[in-house]
Amino acid sequence: MPQHFQVLNRRRSSVWLEDASQAGAPGSGELSAGGSRALTGNDGASWVAYAEAARTTTVGVYEVTPRVDLWEIFEPATGLPVALDRLNAGFYSESLDTPAEFLRPDHALEACFLFVDFDDATASPPWDDPDRIVDHLAAGAPAWVQRASLGRADLKITSMGSPWRRMPKKAAAYADPLCHCVSGASREYVDDATALFDQDVDFSAIDIVFVVAAKTPALALSPGWIALPPERPISRGAGTVRYAVCFGEDSYDPSVDERLLLHEMCHLFGLPDLYDGGAVENRRAPGNPPIQRNFSTSAVGPFDLMADQTNPAHLLAWHRLKLGWLHPSQVVCHYGGGALEIDLTGLGSPDGVKAVMVPVFPSDANKRASSTYVVEVEPGDTGVLVSTVDAGRETWNVPVRVRCGSDALQPGILDLGQIYGHLVGGIEVEVLSKLPGGGFQIRVAA
Repeated sequence: MPQHFQVLNRRRSSVWLEDASQAGAPGSGELSAGGSRALTGNDGASWVAYAEAARTTTVGVYEVTPRVDLWEIFEPATGLPVALDRLNAGFYSESLDTPAEFLRPDHALEACFLFVDFDDATASPPWDDPDRIVDHLAAGAPAWVQRASLGRADLKITSMGSPWRRMPKKAAAYADPLCHCVSGASREYVDDATALFDQDVDFSAIDIVFVVAAKTPALALSPGWIALPPERPISRGAGTVRYAVCFGEDSYDPSVDERLLLHEMCHLFGLPDLYDGGAVENRRAPGNPPIQRNFSTSAVGPFDLMADQTNPAHLLAWHRLKLGWLHPSQVVCHYGGGALEIDLTGLGSPDGVKAVMVPVFPSDANKRASSTYVVEVEPGDTGVLVSTVDAGRETWNVPVRVRCGSDALQPGILDLGQIYGHLVGGIEVEVLSKLPGGGFQIRVAA
């Protein structure tokens, strides 16, 4: 669908514009320094700005979208985000090249709750009421998905079948011997649980299954589960089951709410854990909770749900881009060569540029960047966040770290007038002013 947008050349010299999908399209050609032009392009098409008529040096890229209808071309080279090299990070990484095995949350998602108990663990008051459990774990989840995705995804949750059904084995038989919880290695648990509901649930219409186990220390934790590889899902009638969250004993804690469900569901979308340590002690006395060793959220703090489930649930701009909840043109990639001034709007509004990204390229020109700085508005619109994303670091190994104005190790907010500088990374961020409608004008030098 054709979209109208405005292009503004903030450079001190002319640029040459071209629709990469249609050479010679109307509007292609020279745009003088300080000039502007109204253009029309097909939704999703990429326009490129070059530094010279020979079209050899790219200084800006814009992907046509109604969400960002102003394309500003700055003095330093800018463009769309880079994917980042995952190096040896494994399956869960921060690369934008999310493996196809994960669920893509860019549509209306259908989810259902299934309730199972065991010969050695039956549901008992007050946690024998499925409606209470659904309200406890999922009351705010649909609204959060709608809000965080800026309307790009919906989550519909239903409770299916009779309240509780008996599993064929005792609870202890399903405990993972490595971490005393149901995990991706425990396919049998999801297989047996969904089989109990096969005659009543049309799994072909279900994207995510939430399996709630009766409270038992045998199933202590609540991990996400995905079928790997994708050609080997669990077959159920005319449908398949590939994605599930298995709620364990920790889900009954009174302090737990939809943040636990959302955290584990985001694993199904490919997001890694951002807390450091995270290893669960393998050996524990029966009946006692697992011991968490070296667990810390200090690298990210309360700014992302994948690090902290005790504060309001947020996702950083990088994660929203990774999930497809931000359009690529809402993140400006700054390739260095000077300073740019840009207005950033908060993640709560659908329009405007949400983040500036400064990739850290290796000295070897043949290698892709594996890390990047990301500058965005803090969720409460009180300041600016500067973070580093390293796609080469695996889950639990601090792939994301939020910085602060003093470049200390603790995460924090960059306030109005403050400057963040990192000599090694060669980046400087200054918060210039607060915008009347929310957000901030910033200067990023690289």
